[in-house]
Amino acid sequence: MTASGRCLGKVGETYVDLARYRIKIYGLDMAPLLCHKLYLVPKFHLPGHTKNYQENFSPEWSWAISNGVAASTWEMSPGHRCEKLDQHFGDINWQKNVLMGDSLLQKIKDALPNAAEYKSRFEHFTKTLPSEEIAKWTVMVEAWEADTEEPNPFAQTMASKSEAAMCLQLAHKDAQDELVGLNGDQLFVTSPKDMVAQGVQIEASQHRITRINKELGQHSTDLQ
Repeated sequence: MTASGRCLGKVGETYVDLARYRIKIYGLDMAPLLCHKLYLVPKFHLPGHTKNYQENFSPEWSWAISNGVAASTWEMSPGHRCEKLDQHFGDINWQKNVLMGDSLLQKIKDALPNAAEYKSRFEHFTKTLPSEEIAKWTVMVEAWEADTEEPNPFAQTMASKSEAAMCLQLAHKDAQDELVGLNGDQLFVTSPKDMVAQGVQIEASQHRITRINKELGQHSTDLQ
């Protein structure tokens, strides 16, 4: 997205990513065993798509790279624009090919040390759940992995509420309590709703300060 918020659609309409088709051009001796592949949808980009496109499709790649082309193609004629986009997308796919070895090696280096930690977290989290729910979930996941026509266990079945929505709901509750006299003489300026909201904000601030403190180096500035 450009600073003015324009031209994103123009770049996207001719976008082509050959990464997903690369597997088809490998020789049989280089083709990975599909039975050992587990396809997952990255969660970070999901809020940018509607629910209908979150469960069966994964987000495109290289949008952050191609967004920068929007400003330079803004005033181009259709022919020049298509040629420029083709060149950029071709370069992006070429970079993916030539850097595949380095990329996979770095992913392995990152994954191996964290495997034990994530396994420990998963086992600790699993112990906090009812055993019957775990068994039910396992059956659903295995059935869906065997046949994707089965109900998707990862699909969200209930709408989530944002912090703003919860604050609004609590504000309505406070207003109703005040009408019927449940809030008493209002000895305190902070209502129960505000107390809960401020508690959440304080907790978030504590986590943020802890993270920032860990990132400070030996030569950090006063502003940092």
